[in-house]
Amino acid sequence: MVNTTFQFYKMMRLRLLLFFVLCHLIGFAQGTCFLVLKHNEIGKRNFYPGSEIEFKLANVWYHGTIDSLNQDNFFLGEVPIPTRQIQAVKVYRKTFNYLATGSALITGGLFLDAVYGINYVGSKGKNPLSNGPLIMSTSAIILGLVMLPFNSRTYEIGERNKLVMICL
Repeated sequence: MVNTTFQFYKMMRLRLLLFFVLCHLIGFAQGTCFLVLKHNEIGKRNFYPGSEIEFKLANVWYHGTIDSLNQDNFFLGEVPIPTRQIQAVKVYRKTFNYLATGSALITGGLFLDAVYGINYVGSKGKNPLSNGPLIMSTSAIILGLVMLPFNSRTYEIGERNKLVMICL
């Protein structure tokens, strides 16, 4: 009985070892090149194959997923994009979605105005207009409009902002 248990555990260890070795053999490593957006020599965002990027090239904005990178270009599909000709890169915030929150505040403010107006019209003027709901809905709309531009930041490539290709 002891001998069979020992053989069982020995086979299990061998299977586990083979499993981990095969996982490493079929796993994919990260590519050797990546793009770094630097602002005042501080890395703000890294772009790898599979990353989405929005950039301005010849005064036209383009958006796509990076398929591969080499020393001088990155590729969107089969199209090589030279990194030295990019004029600007737009970076979207990942932690807090200002666009969705701002849109929700605007929609909520408009909805509150609409409900308040329908209530006033439906009561044929019996319910007097008060400033509380109007101030709240107007401030929600204004706050939503203020939040919309903060969803992304555009980095103009120049002295302070650089797009650097790093190949290992």
